[in-house]
Amino acid sequence: ACEKLMPGVPQVAVFDTGFHQTMPDYAYMYALPYEYYEKYKIRRYGFHGTSHRYVSARAADMLGKKDAQGLRIVTCHLGNGSSIAAVKDGKCFDTTMGLTPLEGIMMGTRSGSIDPSILEYVCKESGMSIGDVTNDLNKKSGLLGISGYSDCRDVEEAAARGEEMAELALHMYHDRVAKYIADYFIELEGKVDAIVFTAGVLENGAETRESIIKGLAPLGIKINREVNDAIASFKEITSGVITAEDSTVPVYVEPTNEEVMIIRDAYKLCK
Repeated sequence: ACEKLMPGVPQVAVFDTGFHQTMPDYAYMYALPYEYYEKYKIRRYGFHGTSHRYVSARAADMLGKKDAQGLRIVTCHLGNGSSIAAVKDGKCFDTTMGLTPLEGIMMGTRSGSIDPSILEYVCKESGMSIGDVTNDLNKKSGLLGISGYSDCRDVEEAAARGEEMAELALHMYHDRVAKYIADYFIELEGKVDAIVFTAGVLENGAETRESIIKGLAPLGIKINREVNDAIASFKEITSGVITAEDSTVPVYVEPTNEEVMIIRDAYKLCK
């Protein structure tokens, strides 16, 4: 349709999975019969790659480096859909999403990683089809499934009113994010130069950022509450370091810009 409407104009497709193609095989393979990979291409692909690529490059800039070579960065893209990536030398080393965006941390309406046997059990008990249960995992789970709200801002407001299920949902959410970040510290051999918070929830949610960082206290990461409270996309300050001077690792808040990455890729390919 685009070629018909714009004859002679180059068409460029930029895939969110592209950045994650540098993962080593032991990171992207599932422990399934190998024929599933050979026949059906079942493996971990990852998503939000355009965002992770942008903010990891921005982190290198903020660290005063010409490029990301030699750097180890954990990038956290938390919006209605959420994923975390371990980035080594500017390349993705691991990420939380898998074959589909359903794997990984809990999200606005997605469950994140669960025991796969839950599907069979719920189907048997309820009479629902696998398709129905999978739909619930994608659209009726996560923050929505626990609290009744899919937007993190609504969950926080409900928790502030004393709604116990909203408090539980936030505790689950923040705990899972902190666990994945800690996991990536191990994968990156305990040497992390920066953590980057981005996307809607982390660009705006001072309370969420503080709660996650508190969960990382055993790693020596400490919040600068005053700076953290001053940063949001709707405030005068939209980015910056939100950790204390004696924090073992700096945590940056950096607005993502997937559009500019797509433009740059299209320009390079067409040029």
